[in-house]
Amino acid sequence: MAKISQKVDRLTNSIVNRLSGDSFDTDVIELQKAELKNLKKGWKFDWKIEVKESKVYKLVIRSSPDVIQGLISIEEQKDFIFMRLVETAPHNYGSNKVYEGV
Repeated sequence: MAKISQKVDRLTNSIVNRLSGDSFDTDVIELQKAELKNLKKGWKFDWKIEVKESKVYKLVIRSSPDVIQGLISIEEQKDFIFMRLVETAPHNYGSNKVYEGV
């Protein structure tokens, strides 16, 4: 079984600006196929393929719904929901990330 080498940076009820400490309410909204063209470079997974095979949802700040903070794809199984992929947006990676808690 493959090891996951990611760590959770912070558990929050919303997302938090890393520099200011400000907290922002978020929404999880189904990603529309037309929005795929707006994904900037740097995403590790091919979300164009994923959106064809499962439901993909985006995490956005409520006041900025056009800026995607993270993506998740799910697949409904008989007795459970399977999370296929989870990814934070490229601007939320590493030591210069904008938000924690994504």
